Amino acid sequence: MGLVKKRGWFYWVKAVPKRYRGHVLGQNGKPIQQVRQALGTQVRLEATAKASQVEALRFAEWEAILAGKSDDARRYYLASVDLAQSYGFTYQASETLPFRFFRICAVKLGFPSFF
Repeated sequence: MGLVKKRGWFYWVKAVPKRYRGHVLGQNGKPIQQVRQALGTQVRLEATAKASQVEALRFAEWEAILAGKSDDARRYYLASVDLAQSYGFTYQASETLPFRFFRICAVKLGFPSFF
């Protein structure tokens, strides 16, 4: 990970690893060799903490991109779980969501919990 300070603000800068080259695209839709993301801080300590989070998010995103370009469903699933967790979400299978929603509504409405 690389921290760069430009005009008083920190940025996270990283060369795209060879494994992901050709898959990571810029805004123009063409493959890029380097990524840069503003960290929104002028304090080095905050920038260092944010940079490690950004790097984890980017690698999870790149893994998801690679998994989506392959037929390996298991890799895609694991990359999706990692991506959701890196954003702070708990990954749950879609089949469990309607049941969970029903249970939450029942409890909020004052029905006894049978589950």
